[in-house]
Amino acid sequence: MNSSLLLQYLKILDKKERKELSLFLQSPFHNTQVEVTELFDYLCRHLDSPSVVFEKTAVFTTIFPGKKNFNDVLLRQTMSALTHLIRQYLAWKSLQNDSGTKNLLLIKSLQERQAERLFERELNDAFTDLERQPHRHADYHRQRFDLFAEESKVLNRRQRSGDLRLQEMHDELTQFYSSELLRQAATMHSHQSVSKRHYEQPFLPDILRGVLDGKLQSVSVSAYYFAHRALSKDAEVGDFQELKNIIVVHWQSFPSSELRDLYLLAINFCIRQLNRGVESFNREALDLYKNGLNNGALLENGNITPYTYNNALRLAIKTDDWAWAESFLITFKNKLPAREREATFRYNQALFFFRKKDYPQAMTLLQQVNTKEVLYNLDARQMLMRIYYDLGEWSALDSLLESFKIYLHRQNNIGYHRESYLNLIKFTNKILKTDLSNAKQRDILRGQIEATTLVTEKGWLLEKLVSF
Repeated sequence: MNSSLLLQYLKILDKKERKELSLFLQSPFHNTQVEVTELFDYLCRHLDSPSVVFEKTAVFTTIFPGKKNFNDVLLRQTMSALTHLIRQYLAWKSLQNDSGTKNLLLIKSLQERQAERLFERELNDAFTDLERQPHRHADYHRQRFDLFAEESKVLNRRQRSGDLRLQEMHDELTQFYSSELLRQAATMHSHQSVSKRHYEQPFLPDILRGVLDGKLQSVSVSAYYFAHRALSKDAEVGDFQELKNIIVVHWQSFPSSELRDLYLLAINFCIRQLNRGVESFNREALDLYKNGLNNGALLENGNITPYTYNNALRLAIKTDDWAWAESFLITFKNKLPAREREATFRYNQALFFFRKKDYPQAMTLLQQVNTKEVLYNLDARQMLMRIYYDLGEWSALDSLLESFKIYLHRQNNIGYHRESYLNLIKFTNKILKTDLSNAKQRDILRGQIEATTLVTEKGWLLEKLVSF
């Protein structure tokens, strides 16, 4: 029973939702089976206990106290009924936050009942509500299409030869389809670079010509047109700048989840440029992070992911924006997920002081990094390694290199990172044992490092040879 669909549904509900669902179940409009409510109450009382194991007989006896014999079919029917009602509740809850869908369903009902005076009133109100909200994304055009389609049905009953809103339907459907197709094209470009998969897009050329000819002009179409262009093989910086300008100026035209995707597509372009060695895009990427954090687009339910937190700080450090970096660390600390907050904050604070070469502060913080996140631990160790080297703490460095190697061999799920960090340890040891005053030995070691594909902090290792 612990792996049942019912319990899976109950476990995704928070305490507020369970309370709301309790009221939902008590309404005779939704539920007339007392046993269903009893089952819900019983499960909720014990659901959060970490060691709970629901046993069918015990559950049955509790919700059917008058039944002497266990009836598996009856219990399953009751569980199925409760599962069905939870699904209904979740659909109802989602609908409460979607005024456009509620308006459309009401209008459809009035149209089917041929209640034309009420229909016209609600249709006008729906159009007004739609225009009042700030979003002008693809779904805005889909909602306009749906409303025109319902109006067309009524007009068609009245007069088949008059204006049936066919042009309006066509225009809105074209904007919706074009925007969604360009959005998919941009996403495909982004995914293609990682997966190496080829995607067929037979209708894309027609959409692109429509944009160039000026036939498709909307905020949503323009945003995804330039996102698609920026991530294509023949991308130009101008395409990125157009996309960035749309995001910064028209950010309110998109719902938060879609706006976040646009930011990430733009940041993806910056990453590609950085991989090609165009360092100026550190500033461009940081500007996008700053802007997206200020308007909340890069937050998820008000929280910042450790990934975003790490990236924003690293970009600030690379651009020497120390004042913003220090402020950012503190300002967004409490927006990190509670479970990862302290470890993520301490790691990034240590990185901040390390890059500033405030080694005493960095060492204190690095020794406090206590997390199950392996990549944090790996990076913390390599930072300590570099600090010991720069400070000439040779005994501490030898000890760390040995313990670092043991730690790496104990990790089973870090893929190429193991080889990359093991090579860092190997070459650090070689530097320590090589007579760096001998130019020939330096050149041999430099060649070995440069010829090794997987090696963390390759630049730092080469720097130690050059700076000698």
